[in-house]
Amino acid sequence: LVGVAFSASLLPPAVNAGICWAHGILIRTGAVSNTTDYIFGQIGGISFALTVVNIICIWLSGMIMFAIKEVAPTKAKSKYSESFSLDCLAFFASCMGCSYDR
Repeated sequence: LVGVAFSASLLPPAVNAGICWAHGILIRTGAVSNTTDYIFGQIGGISFALTVVNIICIWLSGMIMFAIKEVAPTKAKSKYSESFSLDCLAFFASCMGCSYDR
């Protein structure tokens, strides 16, 4: 459910920015005629700025929530997390045909 909320806030302005920039490029190259008075590059820039503001707000709200709940990262890694990451590295190396020895 949280992923759906992130997608609903991040994807529409990011997609709109890309579409507006692509349409602006097509107008600039002459492939499409501009039948409206819209400046698609500026509209795309505003959409991209909205995407950046959304990302910053999501990050800030997460940091504030961690501070309220008093959640802090651990100082030392456990031996299990280090072993897990080395096992993942060895697995991906073997998938690519490389060898990885610890």
